[in-house]
Amino acid sequence: MAHVFAISYGDAGVGKSQFAASAPKPIFIDIEKRLGHLRDSDGKRLETMPDVNDFDCVLSALQLIRDEKHDFKTVVLDSADFLGRELHDAASPISS
Repeated sequence: MAHVFAISYGDAGVGKSQFAASAPKPIFIDIEKRLGHLRDSDGKRLETMPDVNDFDCVLSALQLIRDEKHDFKTVVLDSADFLGRELHDAASPISS
């Protein structure tokens, strides 16, 4: 089966994360720590990767999902703009 890669883009509060929660067996990498109020289609709290708060942690979380056995079928990075800022910070040289 082919993998599907998708980006959901829109203003804050329009339902992008709730839409992602309706995907098959999602795991959220909740970088901004703003998804505690959301529920999946069965009304359960969303599954999230704990303690992901910078770009290196995102990479570690993705490697863990790739390498470890689990039953998740969807990986959600929330949010892409925040991740972009983290990537920029990680790639910027340290100034003294």
